[in-house]
Amino acid sequence: GVKAPLFKGTYSTFDDMSIWSLKGYYMAFKNNLFAASDASGHGLSYPLNLSLAISSFFLIDMDLLPGSKLVYVLIFISMLACCFWFYKKQNVHTIFSLMGLLLIVSTPTIFYYSTLGFANIPFASYLVIGSLLGIYGIQIKKIDIILISGLLLSLAGWTRPEGIGFALVFAIIIAGFGLKNHI
Repeated sequence: GVKAPLFKGTYSTFDDMSIWSLKGYYMAFKNNLFAASDASGHGLSYPLNLSLAISSFFLIDMDLLPGSKLVYVLIFISMLACCFWFYKKQNVHTIFSLMGLLLIVSTPTIFYYSTLGFANIPFASYLVIGSLLGIYGIQIKKIDIILISGLLLSLAGWTRPEGIGFALVFAIIIAGFGLKNHI
């Protein structure tokens, strides 16, 4: 049989990302998306969004840095940037906008999850960004922004299985606001 590649301790057994990293590394090693079914207890029943991102880093440089851990941090930073952008579009003073970001970042669980690599941060980030874009798209009556909102909400379903239900609820609420505003 083929031996698995030597993973040099990039992820620990404590690290919850080890679930997604194992799947991502194994898919890259086998050059086959369906290898994910053999790499974890979840198999192919769990979304592959994060595993595919990790797999990409492994294909580039065997994830030596490990750059794949930055995926979680970058998604979190994207959510913070979107929140700041949304605050500014709502004419919130810069000081209060920054205080809002500080409140998000200083929440212990959020900080912990965003630095260790739980799937909850990308999941929540997609929901928050999608919702804010949806609200803004309705405010300015731009269908293209609302469609991007829907795409981001759907990414939540590609990150965690329950994301489909959450995205559907958020989309219905956003659609309700749209109907109220005659879009």
